[in-house]
Amino acid sequence: MRILVRVLKLLVFIMLINHLIACSWYAVGINDLEREDTWVKANDLKGKGTVYAYTTALHWSITQFTPASMEVVPMNELERSFTIVVIVSAMVIFSSFISTITNAMTQLRNLNSERNAELVKLRCFFSDHKVSASLVARISSCIHQSNKLTGSRVHSEGVSILELLPVSLKCDLAEEVFAPTLCAHPFILTWSEYYSRESKRLFLAARSSSLGAKHELFNTGQVAESMYFLSSGAMVYVRGDTRPARVSPGQWLAEPAFWIKWKHVGHASSTGKNCELVSLHCETAIRILSQDASTISGARRYAKTFAAYFDKQFDQLSDVWADVEVLQAMVSEAFIKHEKELLRHSVASRVVKDTKMPGLLRRMTSRFSGVSMASRLSSEEGMSQDEQINLILHERVRKYGVDGQKRREILGTRSMGSDSSDEVLAPVVSPVFRNPERRQSIGRGRFARNGLNVVPGIASAFRIMTR
Repeated sequence: MRILVRVLKLLVFIMLINHLIACSWYAVGINDLEREDTWVKANDLKGKGTVYAYTTALHWSITQFTPASMEVVPMNELERSFTIVVIVSAMVIFSSFISTITNAMTQLRNLNSERNAELVKLRCFFSDHKVSASLVARISSCIHQSNKLTGSRVHSEGVSILELLPVSLKCDLAEEVFAPTLCAHPFILTWSEYYSRESKRLFLAARSSSLGAKHELFNTGQVAESMYFLSSGAMVYVRGDTRPARVSPGQWLAEPAFWIKWKHVGHASSTGKNCELVSLHCETAIRILSQDASTISGARRYAKTFAAYFDKQFDQLSDVWADVEVLQAMVSEAFIKHEKELLRHSVASRVVKDTKMPGLLRRMTSRFSGVSMASRLSSEEGMSQDEQINLILHERVRKYGVDGQKRREILGTRSMGSDSSDEVLAPVVSPVFRNPERRQSIGRGRFARNGLNVVPGIASAFRIMTR
C-alpha cells in the first residue's frame, strides 16, 4: 500500500509541474498582443474559450515530458527558447520519475511474490496435515489482519539507523516517545520525578508494538514477562465467568508481574481495531529500579506495600487491577521517606545545594522546581530559595501526616513511614510465584514459590531489588 501511495504522489507531483508549465506557456503566448506570430493566435484560441485554451496548453506541456507530438508548435523566438528550456528540464525530471516508478513496481512485485510463495507453502501444509476448514479460516483471517499491520505506526525497533545514535540521544528520544504513555501509572510518574537520569534508562527499555484487530495479547495461565500500556485502540479483558473489562488508552495490564512472579489470570485481546502498545520487560525494568539500594528506596517500599496489600486483598488482584485511590496511597507510602530525609537534611544543613549532600537528595531538589507552591512562595519578599524549599517540604510532610490515617485505612496496613523498624528492610529472597489456583494458602498470608513450597511472610513476595 505504501508503494502505491508513493507512486500516486509522484503522479500528482508531475501533474502539478505540468500545470505550472501550461500556465507559463499560455502566458508566453499572450505576452505581446500586437504580435501575430504566437501559438495562441495561430491556433485561434481566443474564440474557443478559457477551458479549451487551458487544456490545449496542458496537453502541450505533457507532450514535452513524453515522446509525443501535437499540432501546437512555437511560432517565435521567445516561444522556441521557452520550449527548449522545458524539454531539457523534462529530460531530468521525467527520467527520475520513470526510474522511481520502476523501482517501486519492482519492490511491489517482489513483495507480492514472496507473500504468494509463503501462502502456497501454507496451503500445502494445511493439505498435507488435513487441517480442518474452520481452523484454516481462523488462521487465514489472522494472517490477513497481520498483513494489514504493515501500514501501521512505525516503531523504533524497525528503524535500524537509530542504532547509530549515542546512548544519551537514544535516552532523550525514548523519554519523549514513551514517557507520556508510561507516566500514566502513578508510581512511574513519581519515581521518574525523583530519578530523572535513571528514568531515561527505564524509558529506553520500553518497546512499542502493534496488535491486529481481534488478536490475542495473552491468555490465562501464561507466565507474565512484561507490563503493557495501551497507547491507542481498545482491548477487552475476560477473567473466567466475570463480566468483560474494557481497557482504554492510558490504562495498563499485568502490573503484578513487576512485583511478583505472575501468571495471567485472564485473557486479553484487541477489539475490532488495531492497537498500539508499549511494553516494559519486567526483569529489565527491575534491574533499573533496583539501582537505589537504600532503605528509603521508593521502588522497594512500593513493592513491599503492593505485596502487603494484596496478601489481604488477594481476590482483587488481576491483570487489569487499577484502583486509583489505592495506587495513590501506595505511592505516598512508598515515597514518604524521601520527603522526610530531604527535609531532615535541609533543616540540618540549611543549604540544600551543599556539595556534601548525597547525590540522590541533590537530584530530588529539582522535583520542586515546577511545583505550584514554589511559584507562589517565590513571590514572597525576602524569602530565599532554601527557605522556600523548607516550607514546601514541611507542607508535604505535614500533608503526609494528615493523610496517614486515611492511607492506613485504604491499605489496611500499618504505615511504613511511622515504622521505626523499617529503617532496615527485611532480607529479600528469591522471586516467588504467586499461584492463583492455591487461594487457600494465599488467604493465610502465604505465597507459593515456584508452585512447590510455601514461604511465610510478606518479604517473600518481593523481586530481588538488588544484585
